Amino acid sequence: MSLAIILRLIAGFALVNEIRGIVMAAPILYGLWQTGGTWVAWLIAICSLAGIVLTVAVPLWLANRLQREPT
Repeated sequence: MSLAIILRLIAGFALVNEIRGIVMAAPILYGLWQTGGTWVAWLIAICSLAGIVLTVAVPLWLANRLQREPT
């Protein structure tokens, strides 16, 4: 199995894992709403949601990067 195929599988699993990410994001957004949107709450929410996004974006980026043929 090539590295590109393995990375595509990882990216696919990460996309399926986004359902878990949505479940994880709900309490973050609810906590942000409960605090009235203070700057610290916004910072924590942005950092938490960015971590969830990176679990999907990085494997996809690596798979696309390895899929390209060198010129």
